[in-house]
Amino acid sequence: MYVPERKRSLVLLNLLKDKSYGFKSECINQFLNSDSELSVYGCDPDNVKKLLDVKTFRVFFKEPFDSSRSRWDVVFGSFYGDSSRREQLAIEISYFLKEIEFALVKLDFDEDKELIFFKNVYENLNRYRYGVEDELNTLFSLLWGLFAAWSWIDGYSDDDFVCKRIDSC
Repeated sequence: MYVPERKRSLVLLNLLKDKSYGFKSECINQFLNSDSELSVYGCDPDNVKKLLDVKTFRVFFKEPFDSSRSRWDVVFGSFYGDSSRREQLAIEISYFLKEIEFALVKLDFDEDKELIFFKNVYENLNRYRYGVEDELNTLFSLLWGLFAAWSWIDGYSDDDFVCKRIDSC
């Protein structure tokens, strides 16, 4: 069956957006289930869905967990000390990387900045996905940037970076 090129591209872009939400949902679920006190939030799929919003994610994980740590610090600590958690996270990252790789090969990006963005996400996640303990801080910084829409250049954004780039293609 013949599908016009632009329609084919839109189908692939929508698929990438769906896979991005799936990746984020799975990771958020892992984050919430990384600690017994946070796992009460992970039991409800609606909580995971709410945390897909970058502002809600940011507020939730910046909240203090105890007197010296935020919820994000607790999540990081639980992955730091548990290689099986890191392996599960690496699997989710690998699935998402395959989708990005497919998009990079199959799509003609309208602008260089979209292509550069996805290549950078791909390269950085691929480099740090296994999160060995000395690289885990870098991996979690990358994940914070993706999930909380934060960058060194622009600071915080109210838009999901991945979805914004997909929509601009």
